[in-house]
Amino acid sequence: MFPKAIRRVAPVCLSVAFLLGGCTYPSDVKELKANTSTAPTDIGTPAGPLAVERLKKAIEKAETDPNAQKFWYTGYVKNTILSRTTTSMFDGIVSKPEGYLVNARIAAQPYQYYRYHDKTYLRNGDYWITAQEQPLSFDVWKGFDDWLPFLTNAVQLPSEKIMGVDTTPFQIKISGAQWLAGSNSDLFGDLKKEIADRPDMQELLKQSTIKTTIWVSNDGKTDSEKEDSDLIFKYQTWIIIPLPGAGYMDQEVNYTFFKYNDPGIKLPDISEVEKYLLY
Repeated sequence: MFPKAIRRVAPVCLSVAFLLGGCTYPSDVKELKANTSTAPTDIGTPAGPLAVERLKKAIEKAETDPNAQKFWYTGYVKNTILSRTTTSMFDGIVSKPEGYLVNARIAAQPYQYYRYHDKTYLRNGDYWITAQEQPLSFDVWKGFDDWLPFLTNAVQLPSEKIMGVDTTPFQIKISGAQWLAGSNSDLFGDLKKEIADRPDMQELLKQSTIKTTIWVSNDGKTDSEKEDSDLIFKYQTWIIIPLPGAGYMDQEVNYTFFKYNDPGIKLPDISEVEKYLLY
């Protein structure tokens, strides 16, 4: 079991919404142990106005560009608290506006998640069941545009190939306090109220680190390929939070995207799923 002080620190959650959870620790704890996270530190050059505009375009294209609504993806979410690490694996296809099919392994338990418009089902074994009213969304872009207020913090890293595609990585690094103050998301409303009169929690957020790297594809070699430019082919986000007197906890989210607009991407027909539906 974790020490009592640590158990009182609620996990900081980073779902495709990057929501900071309610972090609390006893008000008599005055010292936070230094961050010893292994999250890599990269050196880049400040992104100029044109680069910032390009990054903004890439984030917006993920939701609006017709060539970015179908794709394959693979990735994982890794959570570390003290010496304990758990990793959840995900891969699947997205076909908007219909939905997505995800193969997942969470806590060593494999299952599938299928969404078709407003219907959501989980598969475990040979049968499907109807998902609860508030299931995990598995939407890898959910809330991603919440990075838009922080684009001027971006630095540009050296070009890198992702799945054979030439990309430019952009990196944004901020504190939890900056995230909370600058975010436009209504998901933070309750947390803002909770910490208004809690200087201890405010200090924890100041000492936390949120870093995301977004790999954006470069122009194609021909005019006909340029619609594939400025698409996001990978992102990695770290959230690192110091624990009172005990080290740190962190979460890494790492997803890679490929086969954009592949004509072979097709969700299973919903009738085939519902044929094996238990309830």
